[in-house]
Amino acid sequence: MRIPEATTQFANFTQRRVGLEFENPLVHEDGSPVTAGVIQEMYTRLKQKNYLGEVEKLSGNVLYVEKPIGQGIVNVSTDCAWSSVELALPPADTLGEAETVYLQVRDEVLGSLPRQLRWLALGTVPGKFSPDPIYKTTKPIYRLVPDEYYHNIFLALNAHQVGISVRLNEATTLINELTKVSGLVVALCANSSIQNFSVLPWEEWRLVAWKFLLLTNKQGTSQLAGFPDKPFLSVADYYSYFWRIKATPFAAPVRDGAFISVPPISWFEYFQKTSCEGQDLQGNKQTLYPLPQDLNVAGITHWPFAKLHIVFDPEKIVLADFFDSLQSNSLEDYLVDRYTNMYIEFRPIAAAPKGEELAMPALMLGLAENVEELQNFTSAYTWEEWKNLVDHAAVAGMNARLGKNPCYELLKPLIDIAFRGLRKRNCKEENYLVPLYDRIEKKESPAMVVNKILERQGREAFLNAITYDRP
Repeated sequence: MRIPEATTQFANFTQRRVGLEFENPLVHEDGSPVTAGVIQEMYTRLKQKNYLGEVEKLSGNVLYVEKPIGQGIVNVSTDCAWSSVELALPPADTLGEAETVYLQVRDEVLGSLPRQLRWLALGTVPGKFSPDPIYKTTKPIYRLVPDEYYHNIFLALNAHQVGISVRLNEATTLINELTKVSGLVVALCANSSIQNFSVLPWEEWRLVAWKFLLLTNKQGTSQLAGFPDKPFLSVADYYSYFWRIKATPFAAPVRDGAFISVPPISWFEYFQKTSCEGQDLQGNKQTLYPLPQDLNVAGITHWPFAKLHIVFDPEKIVLADFFDSLQSNSLEDYLVDRYTNMYIEFRPIAAAPKGEELAMPALMLGLAENVEELQNFTSAYTWEEWKNLVDHAAVAGMNARLGKNPCYELLKPLIDIAFRGLRKRNCKEENYLVPLYDRIEKKESPAMVVNKILERQGREAFLNAITYDRP
């Protein structure tokens, strides 16, 4: 989880851009997860390819490496587990440009790995996993999280998030419409069905695991992630919904590059204070005075399926004016010329099968480009019906039902909407949708494919099928 890049060239656009943030499990030859030493060695080798690293002061570990490629900075890091290797790529004008950068960076990472390791196209770590602290990264943001959050169902998960650039006047509509089809996306791309080399009762264990994780912890935390309880009426409504949740430990402003945790408090309460007592990760006490740049930390500490990222310009924002406009539901008017980047991150997508990594980004980009047709499509069902589909799809995949209808029957019409949206861009991007049409024709999600390989051909064949080839 990173504070989004503040690059003014991304604030205004004529053609929608797409950004990729891909997590894939890195494991030993037997499918068990790696620990810190392996990742530190990988970073050392990447530095020989002109990547620069950031060292975390408390542990001395390199947190990530990055270098300029394409229109921005490529970042290679790990998520909450050392075994979840994450590529965060800059926005690209087309899916073809995004794919070119992705393949370059992926090959650089693969070329930096010892031979006895496997980098997998799967949404989970397939081998044995435990909540042992040796698997947990030392990223500062995750140091804030209590140990009870860290167990095997959290540390073993890997997703492929997609970022789609968005304008202020369309943000809420796109958030709502993309959220509605989350269950259909899960049915189409489920790929986290194996753990401890056993086929699980779910095709998409990731989403079930997130729900189990958050429901068993602090009150209110479960509302921070997944499918919101209601559609949003405005950008102000969106932020009011999440920032009023008292969901410690995630309220943690940054000072001098370090997170400062505060007592149980909502972001809304924090910003209403003139000062607040907190402490850094070493336990040092510090008095916080809310600042405009804190909005950019508040903006990343929630995880709905369709997550709005606005990079607020702290030089142009007065907190009192910002919250007056939020309270009066006029935030869109206030924010004009006061942000440097805006996009929606779509989160319910599991790590993709090999060779199909751009298929789901193509779907989401195409839907965003054809939102009026998407609205007509989603209007056949209520918000609650769309919400209920997510859990059913996580279990049953394409065999899930939406109301009285099999959701399978809705998948091709959904992809067709994206096809027509992509065709409007005239970039030949609709070809990336072919793997999705193939899944529908075979009526098989990625999870169903790998489950069959494991059950019929055994562990070695399964691992070989999902392991990326080295350049």
